[in-house]
Amino acid sequence: SSQATIEGEQPWEKIEDYRVSLPMRFPPSEKSSVIVIPSLRTYAESGADLDDGRTEGILAAFSWRFSDTLTLGPGFGWFSEVGGGNTAFPIIAVDWKITEKLSLETGRGLAASQGPGITLNYELDSKWKVGITGRYEKTRFALDDNAEVLGEDRIGEDRSMPLLLTLSYSPWPMTNVSLIAGAEFDGRLELEDSDGNTFARSEYDTAPVIGLTFSSRF
Repeated sequence: SSQATIEGEQPWEKIEDYRVSLPMRFPPSEKSSVIVIPSLRTYAESGADLDDGRTEGILAAFSWRFSDTLTLGPGFGWFSEVGGGNTAFPIIAVDWKITEKLSLETGRGLAASQGPGITLNYELDSKWKVGITGRYEKTRFALDDNAEVLGEDRIGEDRSMPLLLTLSYSPWPMTNVSLIAGAEFDGRLELEDSDGNTFARSEYDTAPVIGLTFSSRF
């Protein structure tokens, strides 16, 4: 929003996000599964050097099929951070069919997310389902060196906890269209200088989220 401010100033303009990833999944045994997703990403303000916003990372998880209704296992994520350093976090891979129509599963990343959230789905019929997804988001991005915002901004950060409702439609196998609507809670914006020192911070009110996603596998 053009009205989002830190200390009375608009902190940045449009943020661009480019990502390339290579998901790989293989079964070491009949009941186990491993997924590895290396990725290369760039988060940067329009006008900034895209290389300044480049990060690398990997998501990996091992899961075991305990029964026809429960698959569970540990995993981890590791990503380098814009401005230096890195972040690592644990993952729980879960696919639990609680009832014939209700399921709990590790959701795919949405928007600028680095890792998966947790999703509760309810199947309305063979093609339609509704769900609710919760997650934690932390996004850092390089800012335009030529922009005069608070004097010496170099890196921006946005943190929040989105809670999203989804309505999904699968017109044919392995193809999905989803409408997403919800809100981001506990939002916070930060600005850092070139030495990694935070010199401005602001919390923001609950913000609405809406989006449309399409995916197809073959």
